[in-house]
Amino acid sequence: MKDFDVLKYLRGEDVYLENLKIENCRITGLQEEWDKRKLLISKCTLQNVVFDNHCGRGYVEITDSTFENCSFYDTLGNGHLTVKDSLFQNSLFESVYLSEDARIGSSIERSKFLDCSWKNVILLWDIGFYGVEIYGGRVENSNFVGQVMDECQISQFQMENVDLKLILIRNRLEHVEFKNVVLNGYMSGKNSAKENIFKGCDTSGLKYTKELSGFLDLNFYLD
Repeated sequence: MKDFDVLKYLRGEDVYLENLKIENCRITGLQEEWDKRKLLISKCTLQNVVFDNHCGRGYVEITDSTFENCSFYDTLGNGHLTVKDSLFQNSLFESVYLSEDARIGSSIERSKFLDCSWKNVILLWDIGFYGVEIYGGRVENSNFVGQVMDECQISQFQMENVDLKLILIRNRLEHVEFKNVVLNGYMSGKNSAKENIFKGCDTSGLKYTKELSGFLDLNFYLD
């Protein structure tokens, strides 16, 4: 597989990939010396692309792009990740890492993940998920420490050996299987309206910290 020449798209300190179709290649040009630069991907279609970048402080911004059959092995150190209005299909995220020393919060917004897999993903700093849709796939041996998961929909999904530290607000989970999943955070709920819905889920492997304020018995959320 050929290497994609990111230097061709260098503007000042940043790499801009805009309105491109990129396929059958590797993007590996963001290494330790890129700790003050950004990779910005906008309105691109990427197919069968491998991302394997290892930065001390990696800044990645993705907007309005489509990824099909792609693989991500990036470590961003104490950097920053932003994803908006994008689609990921049949893609793999493995050993992706964001340090607890990151200086800026990260977010994934209004994006879809179809039949994707996450393995050994460690996101340890202030990441928020807003309006994310996940259908099919699985996550295993991963740790997500974030700010909030708000108005997300997850369906036909498997979670195994996962630690979550998030505020859950107005989410809907359908036919999700939990195996050794620990939720340590705040789960919103109202007596008059269920804000987080678990429909047809196997929650026998889901544990959560009751002593934190805001938790109700899990049966309150089951539909």
